[in-house]
Amino acid sequence: MNREVTPDDLPVMFSARTWNSLQESWEDYLHAVERAYAQYVDCARRTSMGDQTRLAPDSDEQEL
Repeated sequence: MNREVTPDDLPVMFSARTWNSLQESWEDYLHAVERAYAQYVDCARRTSMGDQTRLAPDSDEQEL
């Protein structure tokens, strides 16, 4: 879960891997899930803002 999320691989729904108690502590797992979710939300916001910007009319066209 340490890799950065890019807009191209943004899933429609957030999901997280299962916790493996033999490999990491519960706190480390929760921090990884929180980081992944924050990246997901940030990426979704940027994608959403990009869509809104593309849909917004150009200010130059409004003046004509």
